[in-house]
Amino acid sequence: MPSQLYAAIYGGNQLRFFFFVFLGLFFPWLAVAEQPGIRLELNKLENVGEACRVYLLVEEKSGQHITRLDADFVLFDEDGIIIKRYLVPLAPMAAGQSRVRLFDLPSSSCDQISGILFNGTLNCSVDGSQDCPKFVL
Repeated sequence: MPSQLYAAIYGGNQLRFFFFVFLGLFFPWLAVAEQPGIRLELNKLENVGEACRVYLLVEEKSGQHITRLDADFVLFDEDGIIIKRYLVPLAPMAAGQSRVRLFDLPSSSCDQISGILFNGTLNCSVDGSQDCPKFVL
């Protein structure tokens, strides 16, 4: 598992799109075959009442049945100060399954969030075993 991934929300998909176009044009040898593991994608943030709803795409690409998977996320404001930490259950997931997981951040406006850190997993098991696949982020 990676130690940490800082997924900045700053320009959203536009920034990510231009970054990958730049890499593809100038560094075509960087193209890598799809790797097995679990892929996480922060897809969308949406204000719902007094909460911020998070849409997270989770793709199981290891070919294993994930029976338990709890992801640890930390949210930051525009000054880089931690707002809150969340433990989000992502399982169960069948082998090869893709799912969208929704979760609400109560008493939070999406406008207050400037960054989200995937801080790793706290609980993970595959068919009852603790041998979990790696993340592909």
